[in-house]
Amino acid sequence: LGSVHLLKAEHYPLPAVIDSAYTNSKVVAFETDIAELEQPETQFKILSRATLPEGQTLRDQLSPAVYNSFNQHLQEFGLPAVIFDQWKPSVAAMTLEVLALQKLGLDPEYGVDKHFYKRAKSDGKEIVSLETVDFQISLVTDFPKGEGELWVKSTLSEMDRMKTQYDEMLAAWQNGDAAKLEKVLNDSM
Repeated sequence: LGSVHLLKAEHYPLPAVIDSAYTNSKVVAFETDIAELEQPETQFKILSRATLPEGQTLRDQLSPAVYNSFNQHLQEFGLPAVIFDQWKPSVAAMTLEVLALQKLGLDPEYGVDKHFYKRAKSDGKEIVSLETVDFQISLVTDFPKGEGELWVKSTLSEMDRMKTQYDEMLAAWQNGDAAKLEKVLNDSM
């Protein structure tokens, strides 16, 4: 089951086929170790890996046009650019994207992964991780300068279409329409 990391309370209960698959499973596998992600030392590790080296700023990492566009989007959320100055471009872009999704009423606390993690813990199911937390962190933080800018540009271009794309993606996911889901995800890239 592909995970949707941000949902609303109204998206529950999940379709019966999903709940049935969970109920009939002895093992529940997640992208990474959710318990480890929630540990303070892991949060500190993420923060330190998300931060640019001393003396560098987000402005240094982006072209003037992309930096200005990023700041315009920040202003829409009422956030000053200084908050993002020390973050790597990929982390800044991902944070902006999460803020936009939260503005639509979506919440990581209702994400499928957190939902099933809590259930699996309380039900005593075996929980496994497919990837290490360090690997997941590196997916977001270890980009060369040019690739970080591409991530920011891509995120900014998607911002205006985000609600429509998310609604289409979620509907395809809820209905188990793999072809439509593939189309929506590929079109967004």
